[in-house]
Amino acid sequence: MTRTTRRILFFIALLFFFGASYIVLLYAQGYEYDFDESRFIRTGAIAVKANTQAHVLLDGTVVETTSFLTNTASLDTIAPGKHTISVQKEGYSVWQKNVVVEEGFVQDFGRVLILPQAGSDKDEVKREIRELLYPPTPVPTPTASAVASVSPTPKKTPLPAKTPAVSTTPSPTPDQSGPYFMNGDALYVQAPAGPTRVATGVSLVVPSQDGRKIAWMTDNNQIWVYWLSDTEYQPYRKAGDIVLLVRSAYPVKNLTWFRGNDHIAFDAGGLKVAEIDNRDKVNIINF
Repeated sequence: MTRTTRRILFFIALLFFFGASYIVLLYAQGYEYDFDESRFIRTGAIAVKANTQAHVLLDGTVVETTSFLTNTASLDTIAPGKHTISVQKEGYSVWQKNVVVEEGFVQDFGRVLILPQAGSDKDEVKREIRELLYPPTPVPTPTASAVASVSPTPKKTPLPAKTPAVSTTPSPTPDQSGPYFMNGDALYVQAPAGPTRVATGVSLVVPSQDGRKIAWMTDNNQIWVYWLSDTEYQPYRKAGDIVLLVRSAYPVKNLTWFRGNDHIAFDAGGLKVAEIDNRDKVNIINF
């Protein structure tokens, strides 16, 4: 082999080395080659954290299983565009959303909730929801002395009915010291410019456990959520954001926060649990 040939082979190998290194570097930075567009494109990612170990499906195919300890999964190098992400476990409800993956960004779903849908585990969750919505009221047991001291009530001659007098007592002024208050059936929140009415026809308001959100139900069978302060996780919310979470075909009888600050249990045609992440849709678990 001549010196010229060796030099040519050396430079070819050198070019191959730099070319391969460049391609490896692109892949390491989240790029992949798009044969349809004949160019490298930057991919995106999806992160999931569920309440239990489960399979994670991308566009109908199982691609990951949440970790045993943290129940998290990371789906990397996903081509930009619309995808379907799903979390499934046998005997449990299904969580699913359509996601638009963007180049260089991570779509984070850190509060995925799936619940048992069969057997004693389902019965236990139903019991948990019912006790949250309708806590049992303790009935005091009368003591023996109290029972013994009860004497028959003597009969009284009824008095003639009187026409009730019109009360001139003014309606009590609502307490405005908190971040929100009710005035009749109107809900007000404290704003920089003063109290601001955000809803009417409100029958029940429930603050989240962290005090950063409130949920309420209305007379027309709707459930709403209002953010009192900013959030630091996806979907990012600003103080003052408001979301219509549920529009029910059945009367909403009661609601409460469920297992933290990101899900709501309610009674409307049966017991249900809804997430407050309304990206694409709101997943509702029926019982």
